This record gives sequence, C-alpha cells and structure tokens, in this order.
Amino acid sequence: MNDAESRATPRYSLNLHTPLLDILGCDLPILAAGMGGVARFELAAAVSAAGGLGCLGMVREPVAMIESQVQQLRDLTSRPFGVNLIPAATESRLLATQVDCIIDLKVPIACLFWDIDRDTMARLLEAGIVVMHQVGSVQDARAALTAGADVIIAQGYDAGGHVRGTIGTFSLIPEIAEISPVPVVAAGGIVTGRGLAAALMLGAQGVWCGSAFVTTRESYAHELHKQALVDAVSEDAVHTLAYPLNWPQNSPVRVLRNSITENYQGGRDLPRTRRIGEQDSKPVYLFSTDSPLRDTEGELDKMPLYAGQACGQIRHRESAAELVARMVNEADQVFRHNLVEGNDDRGGPGETAGFSSSPCSLHEASGEYAGHCSNQELIDLLGLLLKAERAGARICACSLKQAGTGRLRRLLQQIHRDEVRSCRLLIGSIRSLDAQPHRETGDFFEKCMAVDNLEERLILLNRGQQWVVRKINEVLPRVGHQTVARQLEIMRNEHQHNIELASQTFETG
Repeated sequence: MNDAESRATPRYSLNLHTPLLDILGCDLPILAAGMGGVARFELAAAVSAAGGLGCLGMVREPVAMIESQVQQLRDLTSRPFGVNLIPAATESRLLATQVDCIIDLKVPIACLFWDIDRDTMARLLEAGIVVMHQVGSVQDARAALTAGADVIIAQGYDAGGHVRGTIGTFSLIPEIAEISPVPVVAAGGIVTGRGLAAALMLGAQGVWCGSAFVTTRESYAHELHKQALVDAVSEDAVHTLAYPLNWPQNSPVRVLRNSITENYQGGRDLPRTRRIGEQDSKPVYLFSTDSPLRDTEGELDKMPLYAGQACGQIRHRESAAELVARMVNEADQVFRHNLVEGNDDRGGPGETAGFSSSPCSLHEASGEYAGHCSNQELIDLLGLLLKAERAGARICACSLKQAGTGRLRRLLQQIHRDEVRSCRLLIGSIRSLDAQPHRETGDFFEKCMAVDNLEERLILLNRGQQWVVRKINEVLPRVGHQTVARQLEIMRNEHQHNIELASQTFETG
C-alpha cells in the first residue's frame, strides 16, 4: 500500500464530506480507533490511505516504539493519522515523554481518553496538534470542551474495550451534538455503513470504529480474536470489571464472554494474579487489560477479547480498505433509498415524483413557473453558498487554536456551529433536487487564513457572512421550492444573528 494506491481508490457517488474532515485532513468520516496493541502502523496506514483516519494505539508504549511506529506508518503513506494516548492509565513520567515524542515527531492528531488531563491537552494544543477527546457523557464532553478539545468522540455503552459511559451511542450522540461547538464523532456499536448513516443523521460528523477493524488483515490482533468476533453474536459481548490491571480502579470493559468474565464479573476479591502468557518479550498477567496479539503465547482463552455490542453484525474478514469502501457503499444505499428514491407511492426507484393534474403544479415543481429559478439555477446557487459555508466552517475550526478562552473563542464557536448547520441544510437541499453536493471551499478560505491577526481575520469572515445574507435575500423571492426556501431563511437568520454578535464583540473589544 502506498499513496499511488490511495489515489487509485474508487470515487464514491455519495458525498460524505463534513467539517470534521477539514480539521483532520482526511477524505472520509471513518476513523479507526487507536486500540492499544491492535492498532499498529499497518492498520493505521491502511485506513488513512483508504481515505479515513488511522490511529496508532500507543497507550503505555515506550518512546522508541512510538518513534518506530510513526516512521513505519509514514513510509507507507503521507496521509494524516493520529496517536492514541491514555493519560489516566499511564505513569506520569512516561506520559510526559510520550507527549514530548509526538510533538517532536510533528504528529498531526492526538486522541485522548478517560479522565480529562488538562495539562496534557494544553501542551498538545500549544504545539498545534489537533486534539480529539473521547468521552462517555455530556458532563465529560463539557469538561473536554472547556479544556479546548478540537473534536469530541462520543462513546456509548455499546462500545467494546474500555467503556466510559452508561447510555447507548445513539442516545448520546444527539445530546452531545446539541451542546458541542466542535465536531462530534460517534463511537460504539458501529460496524457497518448503516451505522455510519445513522450516526450522521443524529448529528455526528464521523464514526470511530474499533471492533470492525480488529478483524481486518492489517490488524495486529491474534487470529483467535479476529475469528471470535466473526463468530460472535451480540449477546456474547459482556460488560465487566474482570480485567482491572493497568487501568484506574473500576474501569469497566466490554469483552467476549469467557471463563474469567463468568467467574469474576464483580471484579472483587480476585485471586492473586499470575503470569499466563508472553507478548513482545514481556509477561502477560491474568486479569490484565492486554488482549492477545499476533505473536502472543500462553492461555489465550483467559485474555480479554474486546468486542462491542454490534459484533453480531461482523461477518467478514477483509482488508481495512475493503471495510472502508463497504461502509461508504452501504451508507450510500441507505441515503439513496431513504432520502432520494423514497419508499412511498411516488413511483419506482429513480422515477420522478408524480403530481396531481394541473400544468401549473408541474411547472412549479420544476422551478420554472412564475419567474422562479430553474432547478439547475437553484442547484448552482446552493452550490455557491455551500462553498462559502464550507470555507466559513473551516476558517472557524482552524482559528480556534489562536482564540484562547475569551470572547473571540466564544464567537468562533458560535459561528462554527451555525456554519456546520448551514452546510447540512445546503447538502440536504441539493440532494432533494436530485443533485450531488460538491466538496469545494473556494479561495475565500485561503484569503482569510492569509490574515495573521485573528480579529482582522474575523472581520473579514464577518464580511463573508454579510455576502451570504445578501445573496440569500436576492434569490429568496425566486425560490419556488418551499423546503429549500425555508432552509435558506434559517441560514439567513442565523447569519444575521452572528453578524450582530460579531459587531458587538469588535465594538466592546
């Protein structure tokens, strides 16, 4: 696998671009979880080269290994990637050297989990590294946002591995998306394109998948673990405290049922631990969180086989690139069936919706009656606005690191949230007209980002918002498509509010 192979990756008809991708620099909103031991350079590079984002699972790993893994990944691809660290499960001196290492290596993205370590996050943010933080509750999400996280990964109770939260993924996503000014990624119970489509519909901008990638050819998991996931049904994945070593106290995991989970479910009064195997020339102990890897030897049946509750949907052994492609194609089918073709009495797949009788209503449907825009003219206009909104969302996302914690950061977060919402409205409008949204941002992004002074950049961004309002006001009287007109009105009103907010911010500054 290399970048030449990546460029040959098939183009998909479905446009899955979200503002998250502008922050991460990847093409598809499919992120492979940075699973400790399992997610080494082969898997991370394969996912990144396929257009998603691969993450190295480097919890408690020595600096020499991180350096080696990053170099080997970069030998395979130049695409963005992340490194996953767990501050709460890592000795403080080792953690400090790990952070030094990824800063020195100019790793573009860091993924953090469990307790919010504000000092570690601050160091990474100050170094210009994008920080994603995985949380399990709205409370944790608020704490991560306050600490400055660029992306929130919302992990539901369905997830495999260490489980932070207590409610299901698809209940958690909309709650966190509602309060988060930064992109939210869904984690837990997502192994197919149907899960990807559902997460996007609920407000996520991407998905963070673990169990599905464990089974891939590039995964460093033991064959026993891979095949067990393919053979499992959902009820086999149990939530337990039976593997407490190496993590903070009372850290539950979801694993496939075995003799350990059956006998020591409560996690109390565990018998004295003993050595049950060896991995990387190091001992593996009973009740430790170490899952069996490729060359692990010993009593594998007593080691944790991490699995999410969606394991019953995993039926394939395939490459990481094949998994990414399959998820995109499945999501494409879901959106086409439910949002484009429909499933009502309008006719068969691909047929134009029928109307009652009069020629007037037919002309109104095509947008050419009584001076209304034609469908193509409306599609072109929506595409122009989408280009502007993508640019605005990306400008806000890239500017947040300069904003500190004061008024400019609050303004950026507000504008970013509404720009993301506008992108979603425009994408939905374009699809409702049987057209495909583009992924362009135009030259406004480069023009704004060329301005070094943050306040001057935001003044320029405010002028861009004023242009959007003028453009919408010019065209609204000619929009015959009622749903599109309502969505444009929502956009205009939100932009007018943010223009006023920005003006007040600059006046009081």
